[in-house]
Amino acid sequence: MPSKIEAKSQMEKLNNIFYLLIVRTARYSALLAGIVFGKRRYDELKPIAAEERRIEEEEKKVREEQEKIAKALAEASEESILK
Repeated sequence: MPSKIEAKSQMEKLNNIFYLLIVRTARYSALLAGIVFGKRRYDELKPIAAEERRIEEEEKKVREEQEKIAKALAEASEESILK
């Protein structure tokens, strides 16, 4: 029969192992929940970002066209001043 000190030591070891398992389980549960949340959030934001990129591309085309027109007008006015 183990002595009271040995029994207490074994009980402390079991408690430590139990708490380690709880902490480890909680840690990996939080990690898994974060992965699931991140995936869901990414899936929600992906179409919004695609739409924003499409709008930005359209605005860029319009802006480039306006710059071409402004450049052509500047060259035309410069030529008329020189003549």
